[in-house]
Amino acid sequence: MEYEVMRKKLDAYRKPSGQFRRVNGDLLIELLRMWEMHKGPSVEVARQLGMKSKQLGRLVQAARKIAAMTEAVDPAFHELLPQDVPEEAIKGGTGIEMVWGSDKIIRFPTVDTLMDFLKKAS
Repeated sequence: MEYEVMRKKLDAYRKPSGQFRRVNGDLLIELLRMWEMHKGPSVEVARQLGMKSKQLGRLVQAARKIAAMTEAVDPAFHELLPQDVPEEAIKGGTGIEMVWGSDKIIRFPTVDTLMDFLKKAS
């Protein structure tokens, strides 16, 4: 059901030749979230949306660019602020770096802050 609605939304941006042009950024973000939630090959998502896998790849790539450049894209995102962290630990550049996902690095000034983050993230 969800795929049918997305397909109809995307069809508004489809040219008669089958290409997608000037797709709205909010719709691209919605497509990206749908693609991220899908378990399985991307070819299935493309087939259910009535497009080729390369078309889906280009739309997802454009959505990632928009998501990276736009602030407050995802209202479910909440920044975790450290509490009771010594100021010298933040300024000194010491701490722990953790790779989150494939392209994000999170820096923690202390082990306690890292542990609090991991507890809240799980």
